[in-house]
Amino acid sequence: MASIDLSTLNASQREVATRLEESLFVAAGAGSGKTYTLTARLVHALSLGSASDGGRFLDSIDQALIITFTKAAALEIAERVRGALRAAGEDDPHLREESFKVDGAWISTIHGMCSRILHRHAIELGIDPEFGMCEDSVAAALMAKALDEVLGSDS
Repeated sequence: MASIDLSTLNASQREVATRLEESLFVAAGAGSGKTYTLTARLVHALSLGSASDGGRFLDSIDQALIITFTKAAALEIAERVRGALRAAGEDDPHLREESFKVDGAWISTIHGMCSRILHRHAIELGIDPEFGMCEDSVAAALMAKALDEVLGSDS
């Protein structure tokens, strides 16, 4: 049975990686192993033996949603998941195939997830499908202009 090696996880991490029946919120300090644990959880869920019937808890990485706070963390998780799936894929071709889907997986920031949903459904929502995210400096300028208009500044 191919899977990620869970023996290197401590008891709390192992619980996060193997308790698949519910969504979890994982919060811990820097360097505590959150990324490694989330990687283990996803690869374990895609592995044979992770479901109660001995099958796979998830059939595809497309069924997972991993949200983190920064783009850097999302990229790090994606790269670790890809590497772990490739390693486990030496014994399980299904996991190797899943490693090719990582770039399209739902591993992102909350803003990235919302942007992806809005782009996917832009026409139905009546928004321009080519919309983009504005930079913080542009957002601040637009906010200032809106406040001036609403408050009717004297200048």
